[in-house]
This record gives sequence, structure tokens and C-alpha cells, in this order.
Amino acid sequence: SGLLSLQSNRTEDEMARVAMQEGRSRINAMAMIHQKLYMDTDLSAVDIKEYLENLSGSLAGSFGYTSGNIHTDIRLKNTSMDIDLAMPIGLIVNELVTNAFKHAFAGINDPSITIRLQELQEKKLELLVSDNGKGMEGDSKAGSFGMKLVQTLVRQMNGRLSVDSNPGTAYTIEISTI
Repeated sequence: SGLLSLQSNRTEDEMARVAMQEGRSRINAMAMIHQKLYMDTDLSAVDIKEYLENLSGSLAGSFGYTSGNIHTDIRLKNTSMDIDLAMPIGLIVNELVTNAFKHAFAGINDPSITIRLQELQEKKLELLVSDNGKGMEGDSKAGSFGMKLVQTLVRQMNGRLSVDSNPGTAYTIEISTI
């Protein structure tokens, strides 16, 4: 991550700089989980509530916002989550929150992002990432690397993704935990 920061600061090509910053953000999302694993006695699970709060706060700061711009609502009986499920959820949240900060809030006075993770029923979770931004026009970002990554991760978790964009944008992902 540090090497990408150094390289992006020396790169004059704006597209290359943005790609390196996005790569650094993805690495940081994964590094946070590993850091939490090493600090805990259980090396196979993380506290998903704490992880998502730290991740979202870090993302807010990197885009010049505060953690007050993000509301994290974790409605789980047990917030300890297996690393194999927490990692893709963290990467999805990283991509969707990054997209919101980059594209949603031009001209928005009080930008807000909500991250909600809740149990729908036994062995099924729902992840919602929504913003009060300007919304998307059509499939304007559907072909981006970040959205392809989200779609791939959802598919790997046997999940289902739906998008509502009026007003703001809301991504709802149903995830099977079996």
C-alpha cells in the first residue's frame, strides 16, 4: 500500500494515479481484516461491525469527509463473522462507498452513506449500501472494474445484487451464508 502511494505521487498520468489509489484502497480493506485477525485470539473470524465501521471511517477520511457522513447499522445477533465471508463483504463495501464518494455528491449539501447488514432469515444476510447523492444515469458505472469486482464477489457468495437509483443510489445484496 505504501509503495502504491509513493508511486502514485510520482505519476503524472491522472488515470494511472487514480488506478493506483483505488488499488491501495482495496489493499487497505484486506489489510484491516488481517490486522484484526492477528490482534485477536480467533484467527478465523472478525467482528464485522467493528471492521465495517473502521473501513468506512478510513474511506471517508481518504476522500476528505468524516465518519459522520457514514451511518453503519449492523443488525446481527452475533457480529463475529468468518473471514471467508467478511473479506468479500469488506471489498464490496469498499467499492460501493468509494464509488459514492467519487461520483455521488457533487452539489449535495449534506452527503450521507448508509451501510446496513442484517439477517433476513437463518443462513441469509442482506447488505445495503446507499447514498443520498445525485443517483446514476443508466448503467453509467456498470462496466467499471470496481462494479465488475462487486458483481464477481456477489456471484462467488451465491448472492443477488439489485440497484435502485432514484434519488441517490442503493445497492442491496442478498447473501447466502451456507
